[in-house]
Amino acid sequence: MVDRIYELAQRWGRLPGRRLGPIAPASAFPFATADEYTLDPARIRGLANAALPDRHRWGNPSSYKPDWDDRSKLVAPLIPDGANVLEIGAGTGNLRKLIEHRCNYVGADLVPLDSDIRCLDLESDPLPHECYDCIVLLGVFEYLHKTFNAAEKIASATDHAVISYCCVRDNAPDAIEIRNQRGWVNHFSEIEFTGMFALFGLGAASRTTANSDGDFEQIVFEFRRRSQR
Repeated sequence: MVDRIYELAQRWGRLPGRRLGPIAPASAFPFATADEYTLDPARIRGLANAALPDRHRWGNPSSYKPDWDDRSKLVAPLIPDGANVLEIGAGTGNLRKLIEHRCNYVGADLVPLDSDIRCLDLESDPLPHECYDCIVLLGVFEYLHKTFNAAEKIASATDHAVISYCCVRDNAPDAIEIRNQRGWVNHFSEIEFTGMFALFGLGAASRTTANSDGDFEQIVFEFRRRSQR
């Protein structure tokens, strides 16, 4: 049977090839790029309406902007040498690189980008049971639905927290709409944000503006336990 196949193949000779093309450019296809899908308004609205975390966004390293390293540089001096530090929302490790040589660092994130980072959904998971001198969250609270629950968890686990938040500017036109488009699901003013932590015994000890835009001012807050009287 095999010999017969080879005989037939010799009779057939070389089969004429078929040319492919023209090939359409990528722009002609109806498929979204990874970045377009991440920022798709319908996808963002669907997650917000369902109160679901955006695992796709935070599992993609390209979602983390290079200039976020500037925010970490503001935070690093607020953390004392030798401190046991938990960073929730470790991301690409900007803060870790700045402090791990002088602190006992533990990182956690919704979708860890490194095998050394713990998996943690702040809204549904308990915090790790270790004792922490400082808990850090940068660019996290804007995406939380259960903000008061998260603040209570943090206040119950440490006397010192460093947290950034993009406080809404009430006088900005369409501020809430713009924030929603970014995927931010809560809209606190500075007074409201610090007041939330005050409910659980953490007072704002310092504040530093990291950056701002028409609808927000991003502030790095240092919270400390208020003394009991």
